[in-house]
Amino acid sequence: RFKAKTTYGLNGFFNVFFAENVGLQILADYHRPGLSGANTPYTVAMQFLSFDDTPQTYSRAIDWQNSTGNLTQTTFSLNALARFRVTDDLSLSVSAGPSIFYFEGQAGHIGYTYFDLALVDGQYQLTGGTYRLVVDFGPESKFGMNAGVEAAYEAFRHVILAVDLRWYGAPK
Repeated sequence: RFKAKTTYGLNGFFNVFFAENVGLQILADYHRPGLSGANTPYTVAMQFLSFDDTPQTYSRAIDWQNSTGNLTQTTFSLNALARFRVTDDLSLSVSAGPSIFYFEGQAGHIGYTYFDLALVDGQYQLTGGTYRLVVDFGPESKFGMNAGVEAAYEAFRHVILAVDLRWYGAPK
């Protein structure tokens, strides 16, 4: 089982105002949270019948390292925007609109065990092995929505420092 770690991301936007306080926002976000998870031992069990029809069981528990990985998410949005001036240099904005999400990542370690029954020198021999696999997932794109609030401080002419709190939603 994997759990995403809390992380910070990078956000860039461009606002175009058609009226003093109403406009469009073009928004791009990039996030790369790490994934982790604690694992119990990997248990392998196989039941089979020997040649004399006696039930046999092979079982083994292998200590398994913790799961690791990452998820990369890039989002592009086109939002309707409303701005509310608080002071001459500080404004609050709300924005919402459609988004396209691009996901990809890696996760590991997933266990894979195989068994092989072969005739060797006139006798049947059961062999096998266990592998630790890293899985790549994605890339995948999905459409969804976003909504957010932003506080923007005009530090210098054409230089704005902003803090953005945003909700994203997309189908599973």
